Amino acid sequence: MQSQWGRHSLSVGGSAGLGCYDQYENEDSDGWTVFTSGRFDYAREGSVSDYLGYSHLHEDRGSPDNVGGNTPTCFDLCTVNPSVDQSFVRFPFRLSGDDKLPLSLAPGQVQLFDRESGRRIS
Repeated sequence: MQSQWGRHSLSVGGSAGLGCYDQYENEDSDGWTVFTSGRFDYAREGSVSDYLGYSHLHEDRGSPDNVGGNTPTCFDLCTVNPSVDQSFVRFPFRLSGDDKLPLSLAPGQVQLFDRESGRRIS
């Protein structure tokens, strides 16, 4: 869903995928993503924007990062992409960031994990 405003912008959306196997049910997996993005035009030549997404994904058992797994590895991922755009006369300038945080949600708390070692970060 996308706004139709002349200035500023706001959108929300999502996607999902489901993999089901007839004989190998332990290989079944699902994945989904929800996101929102927006832009605030603070001046004619400048704006602030952000993308925020949350995903529940998986790696197939045959992935090189999942050697010897019995089932697909499921994980949650939070994505944040803030940016500031500004033009000075004829020179555009953009400052942006991109961060992806693997999450494991437990009731009442958020835990961060290092996917390489499997150790809890926070």
